[in-house]
Amino acid sequence: MAGPYSEFTPTEKNTDPKVPMRIFCRKTLAKNVAEIAEDWFRVTKHGIKFYEQIFSTPYPFGKLD
Repeated sequence: MAGPYSEFTPTEKNTDPKVPMRIFCRKTLAKNVAEIAEDWFRVTKHGIKFYEQIFSTPYPFGKLD
């Protein structure tokens, strides 16, 4: 059984208002994920901007989990 899960959401500075982001992980991994979650959100936010610039189209999905 993998659940229950821990959920992480970005801080305000790493939030993309157009694309809500979350990370889910097993509770046993929560400590490790907590250490890298903000970096993941920051890189992902910039990756979405890069995608939109390169392809001249908005990110095609409503969220990123």
